[in-house]
Amino acid sequence: MKRNLENQKENYTDWSELSLDYLSNKDILAMHLCLLKLIREANTFCNRELYLRYLYTRYLFSLQAHNAYMSHQMQSCMRNLEIRMYPSFLEKDIADLTGSCPTPKCNVHLMNSELDNATALGWILVSEAIASFSPHFLEKAQIIGFHETYGARHLAGTAALFNSRWRQTCIHANAMIRDGVAVDELQAAISRILRHLQMLAEKELKNG
Repeated sequence: MKRNLENQKENYTDWSELSLDYLSNKDILAMHLCLLKLIREANTFCNRELYLRYLYTRYLFSLQAHNAYMSHQMQSCMRNLEIRMYPSFLEKDIADLTGSCPTPKCNVHLMNSELDNATALGWILVSEAIASFSPHFLEKAQIIGFHETYGARHLAGTAALFNSRWRQTCIHANAMIRDGVAVDELQAAISRILRHLQMLAEKELKNG
């Protein structure tokens, strides 16, 4: 799988840019492979029904991740990282397929006060890792009839844009770690968030 990713790296964030001073490239690659495995196992881009389930999964996850982006500590530490409005993009994408905006099935919002620095940073790293696949996923979405203005707004953007976002995220993450975020706590947070995403995927993508 790693070889396949490297062969298609023009569709992803440049692997040479996947560098954190305090997290190894192996850690980052493992996170990306985990995310890609979830998508592939669910056959997300096989048909419209599975794609819609994927949209719901991304929507629920993005609502929680957005709280991290909007938290006080992230607003001050990552002020140069533009906040992409993934929840609103995904609401419109879902409405394209269903005719109405989604209503979360459960209370997925997390209070900003509940997010410690390691957890908030973990949410952003995982969210940006997911986003780095967008150019490749957009190509697959187009095969089943979706594009940047219909059903796949959340995937819009060039590889250069997502490369730039990942570089900015790494810069801010490194600064936060130097300022006191513990690497082991960040690694643990990333693991928890990936498990949470897997749970959402299993519920929405596999079980419907």
